[in-house]
Amino acid sequence: MKKILIILLGLLALASCSNGDEPIPDPFNGGYGSYDLYIATSGFPGHPEMICGIHGDTIYECAEGAHILSLLAEDRDWYALLKTDDGVYSSVKNGVLLRVYNVKTVWGFTVDGGAIYTVQENYDGTVWVCKDGQRLYDVPNYVQYNQFSVHDGNVSMGINDGRSGYWYNGSYIEIYGLQSGCDWVYGIDKQDDNLLITYQSNQESGEYFYYWNGKNYELPDKFIPTASQLVNGHAFILGGEITSIGASGIKSSTAVIIDGIETVLNDQPDLAAVQLVASGAFTFILVRDIGGRSNKSCIYQNLQQMDVPKNITVPEDVRKYYAQYMNENGKMSLADLGIIAIARVKIVSY
Repeated sequence: MKKILIILLGLLALASCSNGDEPIPDPFNGGYGSYDLYIATSGFPGHPEMICGIHGDTIYECAEGAHILSLLAEDRDWYALLKTDDGVYSSVKNGVLLRVYNVKTVWGFTVDGGAIYTVQENYDGTVWVCKDGQRLYDVPNYVQYNQFSVHDGNVSMGINDGRSGYWYNGSYIEIYGLQSGCDWVYGIDKQDDNLLITYQSNQESGEYFYYWNGKNYELPDKFIPTASQLVNGHAFILGGEITSIGASGIKSSTAVIIDGIETVLNDQPDLAAVQLVASGAFTFILVRDIGGRSNKSCIYQNLQQMDVPKNITVPEDVRKYYAQYMNENGKMSLADLGIIAIARVKIVSY
C-alpha cells in the first residue's frame, strides 16, 4: 500500500505540473472550473435508460428502446453511443443527436480533439475506422477491431492472430518484445512514444502479459485483465483475480495494477474493474458485475471507494422491487441501480 500511495502522489504531481493551473477543486462541489461525474444507468423496468450527475440530477433520458453502450467526455462536452432494440446505432453530444450509423455494428467509439472516431463493421463484412462519419482507414482481418485508442489523431489497434505487433494509422508495426504474439488484446494505448498493450499470449498455456515502454511483463498468477490505459505515463491495468475455485464456484477479487504493483479494491464475487476515467489529479474506476447476474456496481476515486449518495427517486410503480435499496424518502443510489459507464465533465457556471 505504501508503494501505491507513492505512485498516486506522483500522479498528482504530474497532473498539477502538466498544465500550470491551480489545483483542480473537489469534483462535486459545483461552481466555475469544477467537474461532475456523469453516470449512465440502465434505469428502472419500464423506464428509459438515462445519464445522471453524481448527485442524481437527470442529464439525459434515452428514447424508448434505446440503450447506452458508451459514455465519455472531453472538457465540458459529453458524448454517448446508443443502440436501439432494432439495431440502429447513433451518437449524441450534450444530449443532441449527432449521427445515425447505417452499419451492422459499431465496435469502437471515442473522442479526440472534438472529433468522434468510430470503428464500424458494414453489412458486407468490411471494417472501417471513421472520423466524424468519414472513412479514415480500412481495417484488415488480422486486426482486433473491438479495441482501439486515439491520441492527437493517431489511431492504435491490437492484433489477435498471433503476430507480435500492433496496427497504427493504417500500418502494421512489429514488436519483437511480445511473448509469442497476441491471441487476444484487452487494451491498447499509445501516447507519443509511450505504448501499453495488455494481452493474452499465443502460447498454448495462454498467460497474460502487458507490454509497456519497450518491455514485456507477465501479469500476476490468476489475474484476468479487462482493460488498460496510460495515465500521465503510468500503466493502469484493470481486472480481477481468481482467489479460489471450489464446489461453490469461482471466487474472485477486484483489482488494479499500477506500474506492476497490484491493489485489491474489493473481494465481492462476480465484480471486476471495467473502466478508468482520468482527469487532472483524479482517477475514477468503475467496478461492476461483468457476468450480468446483478446490478452491483461501485466507483473508486484514487483507489478509495466513493460514497454514492441516495438521490435517485424510485418511481412509484417499481418501488416494491427496490425496497431493500431505498431510504425512507423513496430514494436509492446509482450504485444500487446499476452503472453502465462513467465520464467526468467540466461544469461552467455563469
